[in-house]
Amino acid sequence: FLTPTQALDNGLALTPPMGYNTWYDTQCSLTENLVRETADAFIKLNLHKYGYEYINLDDCWAKGRFENGTVYADPTTFSSPSLAPLASYVHTKGLKFR
Repeated sequence: FLTPTQALDNGLALTPPMGYNTWYDTQCSLTENLVRETADAFIKLNLHKYGYEYINLDDCWAKGRFENGTVYADPTTFSSPSLAPLASYVHTKGLKFR
């Protein structure tokens, strides 16, 4: 038998967090251009209209750490000096970057 549940009716979390995770697609073949192309595809395919809003950067993007402990991207696969330009690009599409 079913038991009733209670939930807030406040418009939040109507769907689970949905998006793209680089690991499940590219594993360690990740590039900055591929992430940009994926963000573009989300918009072209209207995935954002169905709740897909996250571009999750998983493993294999980092090359090392600066002396201050900050992680930096692999310059052979990420042309930008930091992830900030990539995050900004994803955000301009109305998507979220993790």
